[in-house]
Amino acid sequence: MDLSYLLDVQLTDEELQAARARLAAGPALKVDVWGGRKEDVLHLVDYALAVRAARREDYAAAGALYARLGAAQRAARMKAAERLHDAIGEAAGGDPERRLAYASFLADHPAQLFFNDSLWEGFQRYALLGQTRDGDEGGEAPALLDEEQRRALLENERRFQDAQEERWRAFQILDAVAREAGHSALGRRAALKALECLVQLADNSRFGRTAEIRAARRRLTAWLRETAAEAS
Repeated sequence: MDLSYLLDVQLTDEELQAARARLAAGPALKVDVWGGRKEDVLHLVDYALAVRAARREDYAAAGALYARLGAAQRAARMKAAERLHDAIGEAAGGDPERRLAYASFLADHPAQLFFNDSLWEGFQRYALLGQTRDGDEGGEAPALLDEEQRRALLENERRFQDAQEERWRAFQILDAVAREAGHSALGRRAALKALECLVQLADNSRFGRTAEIRAARRRLTAWLRETAAEAS
């Protein structure tokens, strides 16, 4: 669990790259991971770098790394995400229909794009310190940390949780499309998919943001009622 936390939460991209350079220059090392198996450390580091590239939406770099590591399914998924992401374009924030298609792809592939399945295997909720029993922010950090260190640790975990959650990224895109499209067919489709993301996020004990999700659900539900009233 400590190794998973280090590779996926604590180290910056620069520190992870530096660690990779040191590992590549030395002898091959294996470590115990979840499930009682041993894994090559360099493989775990490269996999973590691929996951981080995907979180930056650099799907070409992520796909190339996965292909080299023999992770064929992930490599194929990166190609699909790259096609949808690159099709959006940049003019006026990008084509809204294509943004909806890309966000829907993210929402429909939870834990398959931004989540590091090589490190956690369902045990992440026991490693993250900033979660209370209901999955919200603000849990207990180690007593040895002072208040500033504790706050920095919890803020870093919050950024990490947001970055690894496909449905949260999808919700943000879909919510923006709905606002921009207004009470139109496109706006309604985006709002419905955004609401679906929020419902699923609310059931995800490792994510948190309970109050924020609840407020967004109320807002979108009211918005959809207004749309239906206008249509009638």
